[in-house]
Amino acid sequence: MTDRDRINQAVDRLAGALHELSYRGRLGINPEIRTLVCPGDPKPEDVNHLHGIGLTADLAEILAETIEQLITRIDTAAVPINPTAAAEFARSNPELAKDVSSAFHALDVDALARTVLNDAAPSDRASVTRAIKAMFRPTQDQQEDGDDS
Repeated sequence: MTDRDRINQAVDRLAGALHELSYRGRLGINPEIRTLVCPGDPKPEDVNHLHGIGLTADLAEILAETIEQLITRIDTAAVPINPTAAAEFARSNPELAKDVSSAFHALDVDALARTVLNDAAPSDRASVTRAIKAMFRPTQDQQEDGDDS
């Protein structure tokens, strides 16, 4: 399968799912919102892969909220760090590694936490506090080494 075929297949699959979703509960044929789904660089031969999707405003809001939640989940997902790759990068880029290291060591974590808490809405402070505690909780390796930092 070529890259073009893969892109067109992805476009068609996304459009099909959006079409199916958009017609659920819709009473009229005139949508409040219309969006176009097509390959990023459409060619004349891609005419079968251009899709106009009609959505209600309510459905567009639900889709936007769902996408925002997905983005948050992706951004907050734990990404395992490969220590070997990090060490190799540091060896091959010593100046950059030194700059990054000094930037992290220069952080005043207490001041940062105070600023974040002060900027948080009062209703969000409990969840912000939990998030800060989770960020600075010792890793499994630190716990095994007896390091409490």
